[in-house]
Amino acid sequence: MSGSGKSTLAFDIVFAEGQRRFLDCVSPYARQYITQLGRPDAARIAGIPPTVAIEQRTTRGGARSVVANATEISAFLRLLFARLGVDQLAASRRRSPEELALYLEEAYPERELAICAPAISARKGFHKPVFRRAAMMGHTEILVDGVIMPPAPTPRLRRSRLHSIDMIFGRTMSDDRERAEDMIERASAMGGGRVRVLLGQGSVPEVLGPFEVVPLESHVRRQQFDPRAFSPHTTLGACPTCGGAGVLEEALLASDKGKDTERRYVPCPACDGERLGPLGRRVRFGGRRLPEYLKMTPPELIEALSGLELDARGALVAEGPVTAIIERARFLVDVGLDYLSLDRSVRSLSGGEAQRIRLAAQLGAHLSGVLYVLDEPTIGLHPTDTEVLLKALDRLQGRGNGVLMVEHDEATLRTADVLVDIGPGAGSEGGELLVAAPLDEALRHPRSLTGACLRRERPPVAEAPRPLDDVTFIRLTGVTHRNLSGVDLTLPRGRLSVVTGVSGSGKSSLVHDVLAKAIEPHRGAGSWEHAEGLDGLTRVIRVDDKPIGKNPRSIPATYIGVWDAIRKLFARLPNARLRGFSPSRFSFNVKGGRCEACAGQGQVKLEMSFLPDAYSPCDTCGGKRFNTQTLQVTYDGHSIHDVLEMPVRDALALFERVPKIQRALKLLEDVGLGYLKLGQPSTTLSGGEAQRIKLVSHLIGRKRPDTLIVLDEPSIGLHMADVPKLLAVVHRLVDAGTTVVVIEHNVDVVREADWVIDLGPGGGPEGGRVMYQGPFEGLADAPDSRTGQWLSRAMAPA
Repeated sequence: MSGSGKSTLAFDIVFAEGQRRFLDCVSPYARQYITQLGRPDAARIAGIPPTVAIEQRTTRGGARSVVANATEISAFLRLLFARLGVDQLAASRRRSPEELALYLEEAYPERELAICAPAISARKGFHKPVFRRAAMMGHTEILVDGVIMPPAPTPRLRRSRLHSIDMIFGRTMSDDRERAEDMIERASAMGGGRVRVLLGQGSVPEVLGPFEVVPLESHVRRQQFDPRAFSPHTTLGACPTCGGAGVLEEALLASDKGKDTERRYVPCPACDGERLGPLGRRVRFGGRRLPEYLKMTPPELIEALSGLELDARGALVAEGPVTAIIERARFLVDVGLDYLSLDRSVRSLSGGEAQRIRLAAQLGAHLSGVLYVLDEPTIGLHPTDTEVLLKALDRLQGRGNGVLMVEHDEATLRTADVLVDIGPGAGSEGGELLVAAPLDEALRHPRSLTGACLRRERPPVAEAPRPLDDVTFIRLTGVTHRNLSGVDLTLPRGRLSVVTGVSGSGKSSLVHDVLAKAIEPHRGAGSWEHAEGLDGLTRVIRVDDKPIGKNPRSIPATYIGVWDAIRKLFARLPNARLRGFSPSRFSFNVKGGRCEACAGQGQVKLEMSFLPDAYSPCDTCGGKRFNTQTLQVTYDGHSIHDVLEMPVRDALALFERVPKIQRALKLLEDVGLGYLKLGQPSTTLSGGEAQRIKLVSHLIGRKRPDTLIVLDEPSIGLHMADVPKLLAVVHRLVDAGTTVVVIEHNVDVVREADWVIDLGPGGGPEGGRVMYQGPFEGLADAPDSRTGQWLSRAMAPA
C-alpha cells in the first residue's frame, strides 16, 4: 500500500547501499566532492551491485533546460559542430600571412597596427601562468579583456569571471608589409593559426578578427570551433540580446484585483528564439544549422543523421558522436517520447515524461552489471505506451543489469519475475516484508493486499454516473494549440470529466493551456474561435504533483492549515496561559519556543569531508526541536513535539474533540495519507503525495461553483486498494457543485467519469484529435480510440 515502506526499501536501503559500496572504491579526495548517502541500518546486506536511481522527482530542471540537454544529445551535437561545422563567413577570413598583410595595407592605409595571438578565450581563472609566460618571452604588452596592459606586475583578475587574453607581438605601420608578415607568422604559430589585429594607440583599441592564418596552399584546412559557442548556457554561445533565453519580456500584465499577474514573453528578435549567438546560429553541419537539428523529433533526428554524406576524415570524427546521438534518440522512441521535439522545455513536461527522459539517458549509457532502481516508471503512460516501456526495460535487463521497480500499475506487476510486497498496511502498520517470490506464488499469499487486488477479489465499486439532463455545457470550437488543430471541445459543468489519450496526444495542452485560459483569460490569449458556457466560471485550481514546499521546514500540517489550529489549541491550555505563551511559542520556525542550538531542526549537521555528512540529534533538545519550557506544555499527555511526530491516523484519535482539526486530518486519511507524520518535511514527499495534500487543502476550503478544479493524474503513487478512497473524495467535490476535470490513464478512475474526452489517435503530430467525447459507457464502442480498445480488454471478465 501507499506508505508501507516500498520507497524506503528500494531507495534508502538497496540504492543507498549499492552507491555506498561503489563510492568506497573511489579515493577519499574524490569522495569529498560527491554527495553520499549514509550506511543503511541493516544487520546484513549481500549481493548488491552498483546502483543507479531514477526517482519520481517533483522538480522540473532549470528554466532553460530542454530535452536535448536532459538526454545529453545536445553535448554530442555541440561536439559535431565544433569539429566538423562549416562557417562560410569565417572562411572568408582565412588567409595566408602574405594575403592578410596585403589586406591590412589596403583596408587600413597608413594606420598603426598591433598583431596579437589569442592565449586565453573566455575562460575563468586568475591566469597567472599566462602573464608570467608573456613576461619571460619578452612581451611588453598584452590585451586583457579588450584593454592593453603590461604583463608585469601580474594583473589581478577576478577568478569567477570569464577572461580573454592575447599576446601582442609588436607594432608596425600597415604599409610595412614585410614586418607585418613576420609578426603575423610568429603570432599565428603561437595562437594555433589564429591572430587578431589591433588598430590605434590607446589602451582600449579597436580589435579586428580573429583571422585564421594558413599557408597559401592549405586554404582547404577544416575550421575548428569552441564547443561552448554552440551552447546558450555559456557567455560565449548565448545570444547577447536575450542572454540565451530565446525570449524577451514584453510586458507585466496587471490582472484584476485578487488575481495573479503574469509576464508575457515574445521571441527574441536578434536570434529569432533560437537562443544562440551569431556564430552558433550560422555554422552548418550536414547542411543544417544546430537550431534546425534541435527542432526535430527523435525519429526525424535519426533520419537526418543516418543520411549524412561525409569525407573519410569527417566520417571518422563523426562516428562516435553520431552513434551516441542516434542511440539516445532511439531510446526516447522506446520509452514512448518520439513526439517530443529536442528543444522542448523540461519544465513543460509532465512528471512521467521527465522521468522517462532520465530513463532514456540511462538506456543510452550502455552500462552492465548495474541495478537500476526505478520509482513508478509508468507514470503518465497510456497502457498502450506501457508495453513499449517494458520492452525497453527488457533491453536493460538483457545487457546484464537488474531492474528493481516501485510500481502500482497492474500490467507492469504481472510482468515481474519476482514480486516483493510490503505491508500489510501503511505507516506503523506497514514495513513488513509479506512476500518476495515469483508472481504465481505471491498471488496466493493470504495477507497480501496486492495479491488480492491482482486476483480481482477487491474490485473498486463504480458510482453510478450523474445525469446530464439540464446541465450547462462548456463548448470551445476551433481550438488550435501545439498539435491541436481545429478541435471542438464539449464538457459538462458540475460534473466529473476525465481526459484520456496516449502520451503526447494533447491532453495537457487542451486542459492547461486552452480550457484553463478560457476561464482565466488574464493568463494569456485564447487559441480558439468561439467559447460558450463559461459564464460564472472565474477560477481555476490546478492540483498537480509539484512540491508543496521548497525546504525541510515546510510540513503537510502547515500546508493544509491545521498546524495553526494546533498551535492555538496548545496556547489555550492552562499551563501555556499561566506562562503567557502565544501560538508563536509553538512554532519551530521562529525564536521563542524553539531550541536555538539547532534552530528548531532537532538535529545538527556534522561535515565529514570525504565521508557522508552525518546528522546527530541536538544535544540541547535531544532532537525534540523545542526548548524545555515549551515541551512542558502537553495536550492529553502529548507535547508539541509528540504531535509533530504523530501519524495522521493517530492524531485523528488525539484531536477527536476538536472538529476543525479532526475534519482536516480525516480528509488526509480519506485520500490514503493516514500514514504521514504531521511534521514530515515536504521535501521528502512523492509527487503523488504532494498532489493529494493539495487536493485536501481545497476540500477544506469553501466549495465554490465558480471554480474549475484540474487534477493531473491523481492516482500517481496510489496502490490499487487506495484508488477508491481518492475517488470518494473527488466525488464529494463534484457533489458540492464543483466542475472537476481529471487527466488520467487509470481504468478505475476513468470508469467513474460522468463524461470522457479521448484524444489521439497517436502522440505528437499524429495526435491532437478528439476521438470520443461523451458518457463513459460509449467509450468502449469508439472504433478508432486506443483508450476504448484498451478499456474493452481491461474490463472484460478475468
